[in-house]
Amino acid sequence: MSEKEKVEGYVEHIIFRNEENGYTVLNLSMKGRELTCVGTLPMIGEGELIEASGDYIEHAAYGKQFRIESYETKVPQDSVALERYLGSGAIKGVGAALAARIVRRFGEDTLRIIEEEPERLAEVKGISERKAREIAQQVAEKAEMQNAMIFLSGYGIALNLGAKIYQQYGDNVYRILKENPYKMAEDIAGVGFRTADEIAGKIGIAVDSEFRIKSGLSYVLNQATAEGHVYLPEPVLLRRGQELLGVEPERMQKSLQDMAIDKKAVIRELPAEREGDEPLRIVYASQYYYLELSTARMLHELNITCEEDREAIEKRIGKIEKKYQIELDEMQKTAGYDITLMGIVSGKNLSSVTSEAVDQTKTYAVAAIAREDGKAMPDNTDDNYQTFCVSALVHGKRFQNVNNAALNAGVTSFVQDGVQYELLECDNLEMFANQGVYMGIVESFGNESQAFVMNKKTGDYTVNKDFDGMKALFTIPLDKSKADDAAAEQYFEKIGEKENTKTAEKEKNENKAAANAGSKSEESLTSEWEQKFMKFRTLTSKKAQAYVKKHAEVVVQETCNAGADGSIHVKSDAGESDYNVSTYTKVGVENVISFSSDGTFAGTYSETITPNEDGTYTYTVYRPVNVE
Repeated sequence: MSEKEKVEGYVEHIIFRNEENGYTVLNLSMKGRELTCVGTLPMIGEGELIEASGDYIEHAAYGKQFRIESYETKVPQDSVALERYLGSGAIKGVGAALAARIVRRFGEDTLRIIEEEPERLAEVKGISERKAREIAQQVAEKAEMQNAMIFLSGYGIALNLGAKIYQQYGDNVYRILKENPYKMAEDIAGVGFRTADEIAGKIGIAVDSEFRIKSGLSYVLNQATAEGHVYLPEPVLLRRGQELLGVEPERMQKSLQDMAIDKKAVIRELPAEREGDEPLRIVYASQYYYLELSTARMLHELNITCEEDREAIEKRIGKIEKKYQIELDEMQKTAGYDITLMGIVSGKNLSSVTSEAVDQTKTYAVAAIAREDGKAMPDNTDDNYQTFCVSALVHGKRFQNVNNAALNAGVTSFVQDGVQYELLECDNLEMFANQGVYMGIVESFGNESQAFVMNKKTGDYTVNKDFDGMKALFTIPLDKSKADDAAAEQYFEKIGEKENTKTAEKEKNENKAAANAGSKSEESLTSEWEQKFMKFRTLTSKKAQAYVKKHAEVVVQETCNAGADGSIHVKSDAGESDYNVSTYTKVGVENVISFSSDGTFAGTYSETITPNEDGTYTYTVYRPVNVE
């Protein structure tokens, strides 16, 4: 590992600070020159003299910066530096004039007076005894924060995480880390069991510590929810706990009972399937047990029956459709699936029911897919998991021109209670609300043109009944008040220009190929990429995504800092976009944020976001280059 760079100077100006996580951008004055520095620096104030360690980075927009990984506040060396520090605003209630009077009175002994004899500050005109105590308290708090960060860094804890820990526990941080560092996994967002376990190992917490076992079992139960399970059979829980902790199941039994007593877990018995068998014990994390009870109660309350006039119901539905300018679709049955358009839902509401990366600021058209035979849809941990191709289609426009990639309409899916939900972002589709927008679903990537047919006269899209395989088509009930005809027309004009260019280029290439080929057959004239794409498009979308990754080159890769709004700005050959990355929290996990095609093999690409340990994000674009 290369040695870190070191810089020293005065904090001239705080340009930006995120009060939630402490991320700071500042100007550092270094003997006549200024340096822009970034990092998690929640307690640094203007006027402070610091020695920082880190490395130089190149920001795409702001140029050269110094990324601070650790720092130490240094005592000002002379009266001028002391006056500068005190008058910088670092201490509330002390301005430049008052700072000058304090330093004139006590000189280079100023800081010692503040720390050891704060009552003497009242000797200065304009400072009462109460204000003297307040000044001393502020200086002490900054020193405590600095000492705590040094303490935490000794255990390999980064500045950004250290700031979170100190903000949560204050001076209790020393006691908590030495007694039970696993408490951090319960109290601090972004700190999971594995992070706490790593810190505990450095501190010297025993492998079979009661705290470690309880935290590990809670972690296993919470991880199971990502698989769609609100509980685990006790043998499965203990087996997974043993794999994680390296502790024998017998040792974990007592900890599990203590968790039940502390109401951190709930243990229940299921009746034996066969006579003579022992009942099966199942274990819930408490919050999921009570959540399941609450859900069951609400479902029970909804289970009411009454006589209703069918005609009256249809009249009420008609009024709702007219009022909200929507069309309620019947369930569509196709290829063994029941598919229902649930409507448009905000990401904020969806984030409460799924762990998938759902942007809370966006809205989504949601379709539910269930098997006709009543069997559960396999989740994303199952080898048989089915990823469907979900497309946005605009009335009267060829889908090749108006597609998810061009409209930046992201797609997300998840399985819950045996039903698969497909989510299509609607925000960038609202400009077409007056035109009419469809949501098309097919089983395999690249089959949209075969599954859905557009009437050239009316512009209506319909399902091609002759197409074999799963297909469903819904009209998305967009709010027509959000339509923007001018923006839509501008978009269509832009698309038209691109299409004309593509058509001209295609004709040019075809003419050239024909001239060179002479009497060759039409099949032999098919270009290499067309042959590749015809093979590629037969793959299901799940396989296609994996295929792109396997047979791909990285065409774009850059590391970005998230802005104050939790988003990053990226540029690639696919365009220029902003992505909200606040939902991506697992360090080192590559999250697929887009998988799109313009209708060609060459135009197919996959975009991913990977969170890094230092709080940055790596944005990557893959394109397929080979076919076996």
